[in-house]
Amino acid sequence: MAATKVFWSTYLALGGALICHADVLIDDDFSSSAIVVNSRFWSDQVDDGWNKFSTSDWSLSNGLLTNPGTEAGIPSEGAIGQFVSTAGIDERNTKLRISFDYDVGTGSTLYFHLIGWTTNGTPSSSEMMGNTGAQNGSIQNQGDDQFGDLNLITGDDPSGAASDAVSFAAGSSGTYTAMIDLTDYAWSADESPGLTGSISNIRDFDFIQVAFAADMSAADGSGAITLDNVRLHALQTPSIMPEFSWDTIPRWIIFRSGNRISDEAVERIGDHYQVTMLEKPNQQGFDYTEDGFADVATRLKTANPNIINLAYWNSYYYWPGYRAGIEFYENYEAWSKDELDTGGRMKLEFSNTDMQEWWVRTALEIAALPGIDGLDIDTIRPDAQPMIAEMHRQLSSEVIAIGNGTWREEYWLNYFDGSYMEGWAPDADFVVDTIHYFREDNLALGKIALFRGGPEYNTDFTGEEKPSSLADRLDWVERNVDFSLAVYLMVAEEYAYFQYSENVYAGNGENDWHVWDTSYMDIFSRPLGPPLGDPVKEGYLYTRSFQYLDVSVNVETGETSFDWKTPEEAHWALDDASGGTVTDSSGNGFDGTVTNGSRVAGIDGGALEFDGSGSGVSLPAEAFSSISNQITIAMWAYGSVNQPVADSVLYAIDASSNRVLNIHLPFSNSTVYWDAGFSGTYDRIQQTASAADFKGQWNHWVFSKNAASGEMKIFLNGSPWASGDGKTRAISGITDVRLGSDFSGAEYSGLIDDVLLYRFALSDEEVAQLYQQYELVNGVPVDWLPAYGLARTDEAALEDADGDGLLNWEEYVAGLNPTNYSPFTVSDFSVGTSNSFTWSAVSGRVYNIYWSSNLVDGFTLIQSNLVNGSFSDIDASADQQGFYKISVELER
Repeated sequence: MAATKVFWSTYLALGGALICHADVLIDDDFSSSAIVVNSRFWSDQVDDGWNKFSTSDWSLSNGLLTNPGTEAGIPSEGAIGQFVSTAGIDERNTKLRISFDYDVGTGSTLYFHLIGWTTNGTPSSSEMMGNTGAQNGSIQNQGDDQFGDLNLITGDDPSGAASDAVSFAAGSSGTYTAMIDLTDYAWSADESPGLTGSISNIRDFDFIQVAFAADMSAADGSGAITLDNVRLHALQTPSIMPEFSWDTIPRWIIFRSGNRISDEAVERIGDHYQVTMLEKPNQQGFDYTEDGFADVATRLKTANPNIINLAYWNSYYYWPGYRAGIEFYENYEAWSKDELDTGGRMKLEFSNTDMQEWWVRTALEIAALPGIDGLDIDTIRPDAQPMIAEMHRQLSSEVIAIGNGTWREEYWLNYFDGSYMEGWAPDADFVVDTIHYFREDNLALGKIALFRGGPEYNTDFTGEEKPSSLADRLDWVERNVDFSLAVYLMVAEEYAYFQYSENVYAGNGENDWHVWDTSYMDIFSRPLGPPLGDPVKEGYLYTRSFQYLDVSVNVETGETSFDWKTPEEAHWALDDASGGTVTDSSGNGFDGTVTNGSRVAGIDGGALEFDGSGSGVSLPAEAFSSISNQITIAMWAYGSVNQPVADSVLYAIDASSNRVLNIHLPFSNSTVYWDAGFSGTYDRIQQTASAADFKGQWNHWVFSKNAASGEMKIFLNGSPWASGDGKTRAISGITDVRLGSDFSGAEYSGLIDDVLLYRFALSDEEVAQLYQQYELVNGVPVDWLPAYGLARTDEAALEDADGDGLLNWEEYVAGLNPTNYSPFTVSDFSVGTSNSFTWSAVSGRVYNIYWSSNLVDGFTLIQSNLVNGSFSDIDASADQQGFYKISVELER
């Protein structure tokens, strides 16, 4: 829910003391640090910088905290660290993030401690707190009656042992980062008096201690240690955060419209995006932007109650259209740097305290609008810091604030729950800095990242001009997504979202929606899965792996590589030898139950035979529960001699028994029907098949639908066979599914094998690859050899069954019989000014013609990709002698 309206309270304006959400406890690159030498940590050394044990070898050298490794043994090394106060830190901070760079020599072990302390009683101003000369890499509490302490690494009471620390082995180096949720901890029972119960926020501690200790096993310098960039931040998590999932690419959308967008557009946005940014002006048909914000945000919440809606407010300009502008224009001479006739926007006069008060008050009022979850603060500049800080102070914790420009100065993240970058240049170093900023300075602090991309970032490398026609623009947008998406995927962590469009203008007509709403693009519906590690950077080349994608991008050249994996939602291989279970081999546990089906040999292992005696398989509806807009069903089928009959090979219904899915393979009229999606009726495509397509042999069938794009397709043996568009009914609410029959006894007559279910629409290329997975060596289909009584193995494909000098796989490519000598013949040869000849062409093959005037110099290709079995050489000369050669290859 949006925040309750919060009214103005006085704050210090520009030039006064800055009200700041101070969450940086330590940020030290050791460029200007000093070290205080003490035998112990004392209470009056809080916020006094780095302290070390008196005989320790820790020192500062060349901007690093170092230990040369020339003193063996922990006691002489002791520890080095510092206490920092939590006074003045916002109580909304419930997390700590620690990070540092380390390099440990081969003769040492490094120990890191993070401890929370609080006064426990009334210690004197100089009470001793910690023993820095402790044994075994520990930091010991010197007065439990004066101070309470808590190990923030383990949540335990520090026991004075190295086991309390994070240890870094000899010869290791890298960057250590950890996020600690303080609310996971409670005070230990022995912390007395008065320390009981759970930790709620950082103010439950008075001090936080960071310390390092070393175990030096040698004194020859082999254990040298360096530390750098020690950062300790206190963080807060808003009480609301956007939904996030690695199932597909996480999305956000930005748009504006002077007209009220359609119900269809609202539904699309609700279905495909987790965050919206409502740009200015966004009147949605109303007189004022605030009313437009409330209207579209409320509609979006109806479509998707979990969507997060951010409303636009600029901290550098006033943009016209807001109801708040009435007051602004009454005072523009004092509140703006511009004259009234300067056009659409006016620069704010930050020195005017009345303007600052108006700006903060308006921000809070916008945040409190119905359906609004937060603010998008645009064009942040240093002069706006006081009023942004005051806005932050007054905003409810139930409101999200996102800033555009936070990368300019790190302190801006003190006031925002995340950031977005409106535009980024294709300069390689800029992109490197962008990736680093979002990963290390934004997401690493638990913030939200809204990453924006567009086709122009790819065409900056290719030089391609933006087309003028709508159809060409849609193609242009879809073809140029890779660079922006690949860069985002190097950024991506939890709560990082990707936006991709040509522009943000949603009011140019319903036919133009694709340029601002790219939900129709297949790539955004593909399974992604969580990252398998951080991105790897080598120069300007980044690579990264996700569960279902390997991706790389060279940010200097723009080259990208996407290697998508195609995980199935369910895989019923039908290899079970017996019993009533049909096992799902995908690992998702969607096992089915078989009734009366016969177990027989299949195209790949076992298969099920359905013979009209009431057989069939009940598939679990849960396998289809994640399917809404996209689906692919693949299977091998071998129709009996009884085909065609009025049956269904797969059928699914909803709770009202409405047909949601159906496949007739074929129906009694020899037509293959594919039905998918229900809303009043079902979407359908169909095509009449030849007998060889549905009976007497194995055929591979694939049925797909993408309701977002409206496409339905049928594929036969790896190639497109039938298609239709405008099919937008969703595939949802499935409660019962049958394989091998429908629910009225219309049972399939024949064999079924290797049924696959995907929750997205496979591309044409992926369907071809799926079919090719069933091929034997050199592209021989898995069902071709058994048709001639030969074994279904690679070894059989490499044999010469009829002894004619051609291997079986070569016979397949040539379209010949591998068990009966049948030469490839050329006929109807005609010589003259146009030589010509014919041959018996085979479907699915292409033929190439070569010419040579003599056999010593070899052949030259003169015609390729012929499919009709005839050739005429119009360039031939009647008095020229030579040779023709014909080659044949599979059509791909």
